[in-house]
Amino acid sequence: MKILSNVSLKERSPLQLTGTTKYWVDITSEKDLYSIWEWIQKNQIKYFILGEGSNTVVVNNWDGIILHPKGCRLEIKVNDKIFYYTLPSQNLFQEFYSFKQDKNLIEFIQKNPSKQIECKVESGVHWDSFIYFCLLHGIRGLEPLSGIPGKVGAVPIQNVGAYGEEVKNFIFLVEAYDLRTLEKKIFTREECEFQYRDSFFKKHINQYLISSVHFLFSNLKKEIQYEELKKYYYEKLSNPQELEAIKKMIPQGHKVLEESILSSFLLRYSVYQIRREKGMILEANHELSKNLGSFFLNPLLSEKEFLNLQKKIISKNRNLKIPFFKEDHVYKIPAAWLIEFAGFYKGYEEKGFMISPKHNLCIINKNGDLESLKEFVKKIQDTVYKKTQILLKPEPIFMEEFQ
Repeated sequence: MKILSNVSLKERSPLQLTGTTKYWVDITSEKDLYSIWEWIQKNQIKYFILGEGSNTVVVNNWDGIILHPKGCRLEIKVNDKIFYYTLPSQNLFQEFYSFKQDKNLIEFIQKNPSKQIECKVESGVHWDSFIYFCLLHGIRGLEPLSGIPGKVGAVPIQNVGAYGEEVKNFIFLVEAYDLRTLEKKIFTREECEFQYRDSFFKKHINQYLISSVHFLFSNLKKEIQYEELKKYYYEKLSNPQELEAIKKMIPQGHKVLEESILSSFLLRYSVYQIRREKGMILEANHELSKNLGSFFLNPLLSEKEFLNLQKKIISKNRNLKIPFFKEDHVYKIPAAWLIEFAGFYKGYEEKGFMISPKHNLCIINKNGDLESLKEFVKKIQDTVYKKTQILLKPEPIFMEEFQ
């Protein structure tokens, strides 16, 4: 374990705001955590847990230490047999990675199709790499969550979700250390208190360092829930020429003749293309990639609140229809639509930041700083509230709240 000094935070977060931290340490084991915890107690220094920084707005100067989880081990258990692997802690985003495929694991899963598959993943593993590794070996379910930046340890905090799927549907245990006492705790799915982009860990942000996440897969084929994704997927599936072109993109040596693996790859490819069209894939050296993805949460309204919103907007715009997704008695309103309705169109620029030309929910850093970002975010919130009486809540964590 090595403690680094005066580390730039600009390249440690996709938004690339200028900032530095006094100290930085990579944590790869329990031993590392115990050692750095003693050092923190001895020096009475503040700390902040930071993964890939893809959901964090960093500060100009952090007068403390950054704890960076970097454990990268993976255990896959099928019918009491355990397979061990090491996965990357970071990776350049692409539909198909050049990972080594374990034919023994594939064959074992195929021989035990009715068995559930358990994956214990250390928190430092690159999330998208883990998804691809699963699909590469016939472990299905996470395809809709492809292309989301971050590490495995971050996904329970945010209960990440996309295209009709949420990670809570696959997590059954989370191992974490309470950094007040360094006690290790194991949280069940119920104890994680998962909600829409929320969890127990988000309510206690920076208190628990997640060391590993346990996933459970049934490997039963699930119906695609999101209409846009379903349409794109079946269009590709029904086109032999496009299907053959996609096959050729898959790295040589990967055994994908099985229908389940090929269909998973096709679904992942479809998700990537939709995300790319919306500017939601972090491409290397691409100026539109200087962002944190969706910057605001989609508001959840009761039926009464939705009807009041509808009445308020339609009274002045009779031909306007408010898009929504309804689940039970809750109406989810796209924040992107509210932002555009408030006048912040795609490509709108102010204070060194820009609304993405591809998606209203994404804020691009052109050459801005932290204070300018906060002013821009507040202006969006205030304008949307004035027009709709809805206060948009930012999705990223602002690191300065812990100074």
